[in-house]
Amino acid sequence: MWTAERRKLHGLQQTDDCTLCDQHAEHADHLLLSCPFSRQIWHGVLLWAGLPTLVPQGQETLLDWWLKARNEVPDALRRGFDSATLLTAWMIWKERNRRTFDAISSTPDQLLRKTKEEATEWVAAGFRDLTIFNSV
Repeated sequence: MWTAERRKLHGLQQTDDCTLCDQHAEHADHLLLSCPFSRQIWHGVLLWAGLPTLVPQGQETLLDWWLKARNEVPDALRRGFDSATLLTAWMIWKERNRRTFDAISSTPDQLLRKTKEEATEWVAAGFRDLTIFNSV
């Protein structure tokens, strides 16, 4: 992933600051999981899905958190949880790109709303695994 950390390493930009929080170096796990901005999005998505106890807590990697969290999800909801995880990470990445390349920023509430709208569109298009969100 061409995060700020990697872009700086290759001489493509001066700083490796996270574009979402401006508090830490922007690497993949920070950006998608441990960034304070991203954690707000995860909290909102998982609360909406009825899984608030699964909100990421520490400096773990996205993969470690995902594997641990999905074991706590009932089997019937696991595919929906997996899809929601990918969707949330994708929406955070797109927000990062809008800020980096277009100088357009959303608040956490705005991005959460966009994520919910995208999930609803996926369900309307027939992706039934994300009905996890419609049941809450």
